Amino acid sequence: MNPVHRCLVSIAALAALAPIFGADAAVRTEKRENPVPDAEAPQQYQPDRTTTLPGMVLPNPAGQERMEDGVVIIGGHGRTPDRTPPFVGDFDAGRSDFVPYISPDRIYQVRRAEVIAIDIAPEYLARAERKGFRVLRSQRLESVGVSIDILKPPDGMSLKRALKRLRKADPQGSYEPNPVFAGMGRAGALPDDVKPSAGETRIGIVDTGFDATRPAFSLTDITQRNFGRGATTTPRDHGAHVAALAVKNGAGELLVADAFSGDGEFADAEGLARSLDWLASQNVPVINMSIAGPRSELLELAVKRLIARGHVIVAAVGNDGPDTPPQFPAAYPSVIGVTAVDRTLDIYEFANRGPGVDIAAVGVDLIADDSDAVAVSGTSFAAPAVAAFLASRIRDVSPGAARFSNTLIREQAIDLGAPGRDPVYGSGFLSPDQSFAKK
Repeated sequence: MNPVHRCLVSIAALAALAPIFGADAAVRTEKRENPVPDAEAPQQYQPDRTTTLPGMVLPNPAGQERMEDGVVIIGGHGRTPDRTPPFVGDFDAGRSDFVPYISPDRIYQVRRAEVIAIDIAPEYLARAERKGFRVLRSQRLESVGVSIDILKPPDGMSLKRALKRLRKADPQGSYEPNPVFAGMGRAGALPDDVKPSAGETRIGIVDTGFDATRPAFSLTDITQRNFGRGATTTPRDHGAHVAALAVKNGAGELLVADAFSGDGEFADAEGLARSLDWLASQNVPVINMSIAGPRSELLELAVKRLIARGHVIVAAVGNDGPDTPPQFPAAYPSVIGVTAVDRTLDIYEFANRGPGVDIAAVGVDLIADDSDAVAVSGTSFAAPAVAAFLASRIRDVSPGAARFSNTLIREQAIDLGAPGRDPVYGSGFLSPDQSFAKK
């Protein structure tokens, strides 16, 4: 059977299955014999306005196909409006700085025309420039111990083709797209009547910026630095709630890396690595990352180096649902992955599941005071309680801190679900003071 006939048969098979599985059948791929030439830009895929997370399979109208770097995508994936997971924001179909990128297990958003080159020798950078690549920026992350260069491919060259050429010229080099990450929960504005708390612990936060002059933070020492695409930090509600939860659970000092600044509430792997590098330079023992997205070589390397230095990283496992691929950084080894439960200890319906789940904390219908003015839900809002719990017991950066943290939460957890560790609750429920929870 020739390739064209095989592709047509696949389309016909999906059409036959549509009445059984619904219009949004699973995404299928078929390789074309003739990929898109370098000079021909792939068809622009415009996602609809369904909320999507970096790492999710993006919505595609059923019965339509699109081509991305020589791969035909047929069918679609999405959620009905009343079942949409709560993420920080929607990808705007009109944005020109994001493009979908296809990996073996998912489609995710990346920065347009940006390749991250990790610890590349100067001669290979020079060779790339001779081939038409342009170095947009270069930096050395001293605390992480890595050098990164952001390359722009030649005009008209897709990211897939660009990566293929760079890897062919430098087989030992490390090159990847610049993937996009989102916060793991949607939040309204923090009320002005939230009572401040005077804590003692020190916590690092990688998230959005926020207005530190709000009454909730009047007794907290806060330092914010900008690592996003904006000129300065950008105050947003997600970071405000994450920070307020950390304060309510005992944080007295917050060092906040705003990786989401600028237009659009999304961070990228470059900004996250720079954020971690700064927090490492400040010797913050426990770092909260209420964000999630696809795998990234750069982020994985930064996380691995910080854990080896003796930092503890706590991350939200994601709100993409129970049957989806793991989200990062929570799924990286030694990161404390936090899922969310409600006050009756039922699992949050949109929480990711799998081996990256280490512990559960309350993260559903959390409120900032004794009223019902603002309620927030998501694995983002469960993570700060765990970070604060660990920060109260780990005051210094010390090798082996991540291993000690894992032992500590296992010993303190109340087993839920199947006996022992399981992919839904991890080691069980951790119950530090949850003063934001509804009674």
